[in-house]
Amino acid sequence: MMGIVSTVFKNKVFLYLGSRYITYALQFATSFYIALKLGPTSFGIWSFILLLINFYYIVDFGISNSINILLVQDKENEVRCLNHILSSIIITFGLCILIVLSFIVIKYCRFDFLVKYDIDIYLPAILYIVIVRNFNKVFSSIYRVKNRLLELAFFQSIVPVLLLLVIIFSSTNSLWYLVGAYIVGQSLALLLFVFRGQISIKGSISFLSVNAVFYKGFWLFLYNGLFYLIMFSTSSFVSTFYSVSDYGKYSFAYSLAHSIFLFLEAFGYIVFPKIIQKLKGNDFDECKVVICTIRNSYLTIVHGLVYLAFPIFYLLCMMMPQYSNMLRMLCIASLTILPYVNAFGLNTFLMAQNKEKTIAIISFASFIMNILFLFLFIQILHFPYDLILLATMISYVLFTLLCSFFMLKIVGESRCFALMLKTAFPVRISIPYVIALCIVLLFSKEMCFMLLFIPLLVFISLNRDLLRETMRMMVRLIKKPEIVDLK
Repeated sequence: MMGIVSTVFKNKVFLYLGSRYITYALQFATSFYIALKLGPTSFGIWSFILLLINFYYIVDFGISNSINILLVQDKENEVRCLNHILSSIIITFGLCILIVLSFIVIKYCRFDFLVKYDIDIYLPAILYIVIVRNFNKVFSSIYRVKNRLLELAFFQSIVPVLLLLVIIFSSTNSLWYLVGAYIVGQSLALLLFVFRGQISIKGSISFLSVNAVFYKGFWLFLYNGLFYLIMFSTSSFVSTFYSVSDYGKYSFAYSLAHSIFLFLEAFGYIVFPKIIQKLKGNDFDECKVVICTIRNSYLTIVHGLVYLAFPIFYLLCMMMPQYSNMLRMLCIASLTILPYVNAFGLNTFLMAQNKEKTIAIISFASFIMNILFLFLFIQILHFPYDLILLATMISYVLFTLLCSFFMLKIVGESRCFALMLKTAFPVRISIPYVIALCIVLLFSKEMCFMLLFIPLLVFISLNRDLLRETMRMMVRLIKKPEIVDLK
């Protein structure tokens, strides 16, 4: 027993994941406490500040993803890698100039949202956070490819830790303390990245390298940007057509639901370069095996965690009088994320096969679908705010189905709808998902605590073998953490 514990504490992957999970627990507790301390209205303002910060985090020209993939694909050529790093820094500087110009426009055009959410005074601080965070995003991708997990853990943990300290020790409810935590945290992360020696400007300014970073990044930006705009557009519609209080409840529910996905996102983040390396070749039989293996474990854990969270959501709503009517919202928010989770491995394969343009088109189609359903649900059907995420759920289903279609096309399989559906949404996880959605929609008014266990029990009964295989995989990872490194 002591030998296993010792192995775990010497394992860099589990140390990194441990730091992430502790951070996620802190984020969960912090969001919980911030929501209680600020109340729905002030929490709505704070959520809108984060919405603006995250919007600019998305609009990054895809440079972080581009440098990640290019450094993996050209890892044998040190000169080319140095040129890629320098090119990514130059392009990020150009991006920051555009960001400054956009903030000047926002400042002096007096948009309605500045009046509604009263964030005009925070704009200079938000601008600083956005600029530093964009550089940190690129630098973190470079450190990941170089297997430097300690720096990544610091970058991803420092802001949540500071937010928790601010909430605990601040005597007032001022939003400036929360904004200040972001400023300090991002600044410390930038200093760490610069002084730890992995960010080099020794490369040559090469048009070919700049073009490679920007071209691949542009399509990845359209993919990521348009994809994240799906959720951004949903949040924007809720913030526009519903009250500040409703938007605060919506943001709180989505934050809690998304925290479940973050538990697996941490592992996906560190294995991403390794998966790209495995899927970049033309041996499609091997690619299909790799895709099946990673999807089996990933989907099993995420879906299981969501159904496990349902009873916890029930207890949380009982403990928080201000948010007592949010059980349906919490469950729907969790179920909304799962169709996108099902794209894991499929979209990664398309990236590894240099199909950035294809996945950008997929994101665009899904984004348009989301906008259309948002108008339908809000302007025509007049859905309450807690059902608006159904539009995003439908858009994510389309996204995953299209990823399945193009993956099957590349590997030479049939693209009939039945195979697309089976690939994207295996029966073993689709059945409990449909049951969970029916329970949430049909019994939300008189939700029974025991009723919330049904999806979990069905899921376990259909996935017993894969749950055991996932546990065996975790044991292998404990013994051999180097399997996630690039060779």
